[in-house]
Amino acid sequence: MFQIFNEFYVALLRTEHGQGVEMIWNNKHKEISEKEWFFIAEGKTSYYTMSLPMRLGARIAGASEKQINKLTEFGLYLGHCYQLV
Repeated sequence: MFQIFNEFYVALLRTEHGQGVEMIWNNKHKEISEKEWFFIAEGKTSYYTMSLPMRLGARIAGASEKQINKLTEFGLYLGHCYQLV
């Protein structure tokens, strides 16, 4: 049960951080690099929209950490595609 709560806690921190960075970027009206865009996209959308649900399902199903990490990576890529559209 602790692992499930921890997953939500990590997602909350990542989302808050990504949103905060985007707000700072918007306030400065500056161009962002590709690396910065990916950081924001991962924090705001990719992780909580794609990776988190995959991680939760995998944890509940008893997947190994290696499997969970692979699903996380896949979810981030999927989230990047979603964010671009």
